[in-house]
Amino acid sequence: MNWHAMGVTAAWLAGGFVFASLMEYWGHRLIHSIRWGPGKTHREHHARGTAQGVLLEFWDYFKYGWVLMWPPFLISLPAGIGWVLGANAFIFFSAFGHQVQHENPKQCFWMPRPVHYMHHAHNQWHHNFGMAIDIWDRVFGTYKPMEWENHLRIDQAQSQQHFWQVNWLWGGNAAADRRLAEQRHAKTETARKHSESTSKIVG
Repeated sequence: MNWHAMGVTAAWLAGGFVFASLMEYWGHRLIHSIRWGPGKTHREHHARGTAQGVLLEFWDYFKYGWVLMWPPFLISLPAGIGWVLGANAFIFFSAFGHQVQHENPKQCFWMPRPVHYMHHAHNQWHHNFGMAIDIWDRVFGTYKPMEWENHLRIDQAQSQQHFWQVNWLWGGNAAADRRLAEQRHAKTETARKHSESTSKIVG
């Protein structure tokens, strides 16, 4: 058994985990500052207020983060393996934490307050950028504790599900899209009727 290689792998695993958590924070903070590409997509996510499922969320994070996973292999194989394992462990944890806080934020037992739920419940654009953890918000001064329990939907407040009972593959995006489409249609109809009534008065 090569203890040195195992030690290197363990050290780089821890480093990959911490680095991925930092990238979660700064990546989320960055997309709140742009209006194109991922920034536009993220605004739609805020409008929906739903998540897409743990595995799809994991894939979204992985496809942007994989480019930062291979450089440690240039140092050594154990370093690369540890880095990839640590980074992907946090990515999975982040995707899971994201889903939990959108579905059942009361079950986010590892934080004093569900930071990502607060971020959405108060539609925050300058605070609470962490998703699975709130550490980096506290470090960089963007943590803002808010009241959150009175923002829960009835189904969330009354939920008896355990923290692992979330949508692992499909989330609530389709239902949210239908709701938004109905709201847009209602606004269009209201504007049309208002325009017609105004035209009759003028005429």
